[in-house]
Amino acid sequence: MFCINLYLSFRRVPTFGRDTIRRFTNNVSGMKKLAARDYEDILQCIIPVINMLLPSEHNEVVLNLLFELCMWHALAKLRLHTEETLEIFTDTTRSLGESLWIFHATTCKAYVTHVHELPKEHAARGRCTAAIRQKVAASSSGKKTKGKTRGKGKSRATDAVEAADESSEDPKIKTLNLSTYKLHALGNYPNAIHQFGTTDNYTTQVVRLEIFSVYFIPLIVHRVNWNTAVANGGVLARIRISMSVKSQSMRDVLACYIT
Repeated sequence: MFCINLYLSFRRVPTFGRDTIRRFTNNVSGMKKLAARDYEDILQCIIPVINMLLPSEHNEVVLNLLFELCMWHALAKLRLHTEETLEIFTDTTRSLGESLWIFHATTCKAYVTHVHELPKEHAARGRCTAAIRQKVAASSSGKKTKGKTRGKGKSRATDAVEAADESSEDPKIKTLNLSTYKLHALGNYPNAIHQFGTTDNYTTQVVRLEIFSVYFIPLIVHRVNWNTAVANGGVLARIRISMSVKSQSMRDVLACYIT
C-alpha cells in the first residue's frame, strides 16, 4: 500500500518548464538507466510526495533527512559562492551526515525486514543462477579428466550452484550502507568548490541541454528523414548564433544613441 500511494503521488506531480521537472513514470522505483536529472527531479519532488506516508516518529526523521539532502544539493549546484555560503555549505554537509546516521539508527532498524530488492534485481539474480547451473551441466558432460582434478572442480561447481540456489529463492533484504566512497566524498565538495570554482563550470548538463535543443528536437519532428533532421538542426544552430550576434550589435548601437 505504501508503494502504491508513493507511485500515485509521484505520478500526480505536474511538469515544470521544458526540462526542469519531467513527468514521472507509473513506477518510480522501477526506473532503469537513471540519469543525474532523474535523481534531481525525484529529490526536488519527494518531500510533499512522501509526507505522512510513514508513522509520525519516522515521518519526521525522513522529512528532516530529505530537507537536508535538498539543501545540500541546492548549495552544491549554486552558481555563485562566497565565503559565507561555503561556510553554510560545510555546516549543511555536517548536518546531513548527522541526519543520515539518525535515519540509519532509527528508521532503517525499524524497517529492516520490510525492505527487499526490486523485482528486476531478483529476476537478474535468477538469470545468473540459471546461467551458472547451465555452465556446470555443460562442464560435467564434457570429457573426463584426472579424478583428483575433476573432483576439486566438481565440488567447487556444486558449491557455486548450491550457493546460487539459496540466494535466488527469495528476494534479498536490502540495508543502507553508509561505508561507501560516495558518502565519504560529500565532505570534499566545499573544499573542491573553494579550489576549483562552482560546479556549473565543469558540469555536462549545459552541453546536454544544448545538444538536445539543437539536434534532438528536429529528430523528433522529422522521424522519417533523419538526414534532413540533422541538417535542419545544424541550420537552427547557425540561425540562433546569427540572431544572437545581430541582437548584441543592435544593443550596442542603441546604447551609443542613448548615451
